[in-house]
Amino acid sequence: MTGPEPLPPLATKEQYEAMTGTAAPANIDDLLNAASAGIRRYCGWHIAPNLSDLRVLDATGGRTLVLPTLRLNQIESLSEVFGSTIIEFNPTTDLIYSRTGRVQKANYGYWGNGLANIRVKMMHGFDLADVADLSQLILSTVARSVANPYGYTSQAVGGVTLSMGSAGNGSGVSFTDTQAYLLDSYRLERQP
Repeated sequence: MTGPEPLPPLATKEQYEAMTGTAAPANIDDLLNAASAGIRRYCGWHIAPNLSDLRVLDATGGRTLVLPTLRLNQIESLSEVFGSTIIEFNPTTDLIYSRTGRVQKANYGYWGNGLANIRVKMMHGFDLADVADLSQLILSTVARSVANPYGYTSQAVGGVTLSMGSAGNGSGVSFTDTQAYLLDSYRLERQP
């Protein structure tokens, strides 16, 4: 049994080498993947690339269903389950939805309230070229981690002490407050 294809990192080895002007370390793929995974975990969704995703979601009633995305490109299918009854919606005629993942019924009806009662197949995510700010964030985080692999904030040798700014943690996923602020623009709202 095989799982889903792994997501590509949000930055590449070639971008790292172009930014730093140096050859990438042997573990660059691991560092880029770890930093990308850290960003995705913090934001609560994959962000990029645009891909087809099948999700089973809880609905909390109300007129607006919130999908776990900030870049909804297309709803391929959506159904609502009530016990043994399944209602299939035509995405073109039965639904109104925004790019940020808000979905309403075209008849302005209410969504049911239940666990795992929404099944949606959607195309969502940004194109990698559209998240250049995240690529730069990853590259700077990885470069900081490579330059400071043990996460030192200061080091003393002889009578000289060197103090550094925010430390990497060796995994490529330590972000500064400024970087976390940028990430917040890609972060999903917390749902009940």
